[in-house]
Amino acid sequence: MSPRYEFAISGEASRFLFGSTARIRAKAEDAFDFLSRHPFTEGDFQEGAPSGRTLEVKLFGNLIVTYWVDHAAREIRVVNCEVVEGSR
Repeated sequence: MSPRYEFAISGEASRFLFGSTARIRAKAEDAFDFLSRHPFTEGDFQEGAPSGRTLEVKLFGNLIVTYWVDHAAREIRVVNCEVVEGSR
C-alpha cells in the first residue's frame, strides 16, 4: 500500500468547516482521511473549475466534498465542502 496523501483545504472550505458543528467537522475529517488513503478514488461526478481544471465531487452521506488530486505533490486539494439537507 502506498503512503497516504496529505490534504490541503481552500479558504472557502475552511470557512465552511469553522462555521460547522462538531458532527459535520468530524464527518469532513473522516471524508478527508478516506480520500488521503485512497487518492485514486473518482468522485460521484465531475465539474469544471473556472481555471479549466476538472474537479471531483464525492458524496459522503449528506456531505459533499469537491476536490482535485495533485499526484506530483501527493495532496488532495479540497476546494469546497457543503451539506445537503434532506427533503422536507
